[in-house]
Amino acid sequence: MGWAKTHLWDYGDGPALPGHYLGGVTVRPDFRRRGIAAELTGARVQWIWERAEVAWFVVNASNHASLTLHRGFGFQEVARGPAFHSVRFDGGEGVLLRAARPCPDPRGRPSALAWSREAPTGGVCDGAVGIDPSQHEAG
Repeated sequence: MGWAKTHLWDYGDGPALPGHYLGGVTVRPDFRRRGIAAELTGARVQWIWERAEVAWFVVNASNHASLTLHRGFGFQEVARGPAFHSVRFDGGEGVLLRAARPCPDPRGRPSALAWSREAPTGGVCDGAVGIDPSQHEAG
C-alpha cells in the first residue's frame, strides 16, 4: 500500500538544525485518498516525539498536498531555500518545516497547541525548551 521513512541528521545545515526529519511517504495510486499517508505520517511523528522534542520536514514548495498534510500535524515553516541537508530542489524552492511535541495539559492529555510564537517562554513545554522558528529563518 505505502511506505514512509525518517532520517536523523546529527549536524546542522544553515537553518536546518540537527534532529529527526520525516523522509518520503509514498502510497500506491490505487490506495490513495484513503488516509494512508496521514496514518503513516502520524506514526512517524509519534515515533519522533518519543525520542525528541522537535520533528523536522523538508518539501518542495510546489507540493501543496504534502504541505497541507504536514501542517495538519502542527508543522510550521521555518525557511525556504534551494537545498536542506542532502535534499536539493532543482528548478524549485524547498520549504523547511518543524513541529514541536505537544505539551500535555494538566490532565495528562496532549495539547492541541504544540508551540506558539506568542508563548512568553519562547516555546517551553514542562521544562523542555523548544526552538523558536523565527530565530532560524533564512536571510
